[in-house]
Amino acid sequence: LNNMAFVGKYGDLIANSRIDTWIYGHSDTSIDIVISRTRIIICTQMGYVFEDEHLMNGFDPAKFIEI
Repeated sequence: LNNMAFVGKYGDLIANSRIDTWIYGHSDTSIDIVISRTRIIICTQMGYVFEDEHLMNGFDPAKFIEI
């Protein structure tokens, strides 16, 4: 269930742009997608290790980008 207070629908804006990479703030979900030709910045959430959130969230330490 999405909480619409924290969701923006930018898919069309991104798909119809000349943007190479979309960088955004906080997310609680691991994300690694491309919309049209735009790379949506990789989000790999570690969470709280003592609660094993890194296992549940799909944390991948090998996913990163260099800027």
